[in-house]
Amino acid sequence: MNLPPSLLVDSASLASAVQDSITTSPITLAREGAPERWLVSHIENAIKRLNLPAIIEKEVNYPRSKERLDMVLKFHEGEVWVEAKYFAAGADANKKDTFKRQTHSLAEAVRDGVIKQALAIAIFDFYTENRVKILLSEVIVGDIWAKPHVRLSLDRRSPIAPSLPVWLVVTNAAT
Repeated sequence: MNLPPSLLVDSASLASAVQDSITTSPITLAREGAPERWLVSHIENAIKRLNLPAIIEKEVNYPRSKERLDMVLKFHEGEVWVEAKYFAAGADANKKDTFKRQTHSLAEAVRDGVIKQALAIAIFDFYTENRVKILLSEVIVGDIWAKPHVRLSLDRRSPIAPSLPVWLVVTNAAT
């Protein structure tokens, strides 16, 4: 895989690997206890499946802050910071504000040269495709984020509304 020099992780490959992990891995939401922890476990599993040469650290504090990053990937060339969110329709008000603040912090770290790349990864459960697009435009702001975002409808349907898919979104920021 030939990536631009500023990219250490290909978001499309990562999205596919996370999707594969979710649909084939024994990692369950019940076992992990919290939706974000479940998603982070699948991201970690996906990174291992991709054989990325990174040291994975979870729940690392942002520099000069008490807030935590979900994951840091340490490559020889630099770091990739990862934030993950699980949105369930009707329960996303606080998460939306938090994720917007986190993606802003990630973008600033990329712009300031603190990190090589940032990844924002989200699951949207019980959402229409249009609502996913609207939420993305509200929480992932700025010209540094890659467009289009990678969107994959998972192979399972929402347990809340079987007519709606579960959306996986992966995007990245890099200089």
